[in-house]
Amino acid sequence: MAVPASGVLDWYSLAQECYLGTYGSGTITGCIAIKEMVIGGQPCSGAFTYPAVSGNSPPPDSSTPYAADEFYSYDKDYVALSSKRVYTTSVPKPVFACSQTTTTVWYFPDSTPAVNDQVYTNSGGTTTPSAGNYGYCAACLGNGSTDYRFTVNSSGVITAVASCSPSDRRLKKNIRLIGYSVTGLKIYTFEYLDKVFGEGVFQGVMSDEIPSYAVIKNGVGEYDGVDYSKIDVDFKRIYFA
Repeated sequence: MAVPASGVLDWYSLAQECYLGTYGSGTITGCIAIKEMVIGGQPCSGAFTYPAVSGNSPPPDSSTPYAADEFYSYDKDYVALSSKRVYTTSVPKPVFACSQTTTTVWYFPDSTPAVNDQVYTNSGGTTTPSAGNYGYCAACLGNGSTDYRFTVNSSGVITAVASCSPSDRRLKKNIRLIGYSVTGLKIYTFEYLDKVFGEGVFQGVMSDEIPSYAVIKNGVGEYDGVDYSKIDVDFKRIYFA
């Protein structure tokens, strides 16, 4: 948690935030010195060693004079949020989020969404979306090549996530082998039987032919998907049918 944004800073509590990441909680022994709180180090013989605060947001500027008010919004536990272009209208079923057009940017704690991740609708991480089924375009903001659909609860926490590139051969037609990747994976072109997964001809793999670590089991109901970030084949649309 961040230290108070206004009012009086307590030096002992500030030391707790800098060292333990818990303002007002935890045990601090030895000397407390503002310089070491900023740049790291041991303030006196026998005291614990502070880690440098750089890398957290917003950190003190690490230059003299070391002003106390630089710590007003300092948060040792801060994690930079990753922006992703998202389908912002909740859809009836998770699978349909894969066929929506992205409309705005949301913010995630990881480059790839995961169950229990907190989702935010603003870069400051203070507002959360309504419960529902959504999806995002990874390539739209340079976050990889695999699109994902995800479900969030009323607190904006992800409860389910899966790839938007189902690669179970039972979902496909007109499958044609066109080559091999550097690691020997078979590369195919194909169309989806159900256009909810995408219209046109696509390039990709079959989920039953790749290493298990790249398979998303039951990604779409009973059908498997593929995490293309873990293999050397790109999933992409070749052309519209």
